[in-house]
Amino acid sequence: MTLSVLHSLLFSKGEDISTHDSIGDAMVTVIEGCGKFIVDDKEYIVNQGESLVMPAKKPHSVHAVEAFKMMLVVVFPLEQD
Repeated sequence: MTLSVLHSLLFSKGEDISTHDSIGDAMVTVIEGCGKFIVDDKEYIVNQGESLVMPAKKPHSVHAVEAFKMMLVVVFPLEQD
């Protein structure tokens, strides 16, 4: 069983989210503009209309090379009793 969370995020040029990890798999889709993502020390440039999957427990960060909007979906595993 899983729980999914959806976020819409807007970044100004130069903004970033520092390196962190998550227990859930995450998928970002850039809605407008372009963002740089670093996942497990590998850099990805994601343009409007493109998506990127960031696996659970892998360090990642987000950098706004220009203003951009993205949709983030995170799927968290739920513990079963």
